[in-house]
This record gives sequence, C-alpha cells and structure tokens, in this order.
Amino acid sequence: DLPSTREILRDGENAVLVEPDDPKALAQGIRQVLEMPDRGWQLAAQAYQDVTTLTWARRAANILAFVGAN
Repeated sequence: DLPSTREILRDGENAVLVEPDDPKALAQGIRQVLEMPDRGWQLAAQAYQDVTTLTWARRAANILAFVGAN
C-alpha cells in the first residue's frame, strides 16, 4: 500500500494492499487470498483488465497529446 501503487491498484477491487514494511500484514494479505481463492481470481482478473490500457504506446500518446504535439 504505497502512493505509487495506488495509482493503479485499489484495495478490494483489483488487489489486496497491505501496510508496507509489515510482515504480519503481508502474511494476512496472502492468507486472505489463500482462504478465498475465488476472490483472489476475481481481483486478478480485474487487475488484468485494468492494466490492458497501460502500455508504453498509450503513455507516449498521452504525453504527446498533453504537450500539443499531436
């Protein structure tokens, strides 16, 4: 659970986010997914769907559009 990951990952929607530098929190997050594998698959499927548009080509196009080079 870091600001840089929250740009894409959302706890309970497409990921299980845990407190950074907390091994117990990490273990609990892993345990959640292992105890509810269907939920883990749902999170993974949503994460995959969310990142399909996050390509270098799309990023470059957005930057070019932003600076008016399009």
